[in-house]
Amino acid sequence: MEFKDVLKADLKNTFHNNSEFSGKMNVIYDGILFESSVMMDQSAMEERSGKDNAGDIFRSSIYCFIMKDDFHGSEPRRNHYITVGDTEYIIVSVSDEVNEYALELEIADE
Repeated sequence: MEFKDVLKADLKNTFHNNSEFSGKMNVIYDGILFESSVMMDQSAMEERSGKDNAGDIFRSSIYCFIMKDDFHGSEPRRNHYITVGDTEYIIVSVSDEVNEYALELEIADE
């Protein structure tokens, strides 16, 4: 067994384990609905006011980690929409990690 295989199993069995760090959620990306064990990092959430010269717009950023296999060959891209649970986000950045995507997500509320 190669190191990548060990790491993939560890990610799935530990961090993407619904009894540990993640939660089973519905995800919609590119019009495709799938269920995934999603890790949301709420400690990365930040709010900024008035950064876009558009008055009092508050932006909340959150990091989301989803196993690559759950996307069934699709690759998430910046500036595209993704729905995780009941919330629609725009993808601010995508980091291609070993066997998972780390997504910085943002929702704008007026």
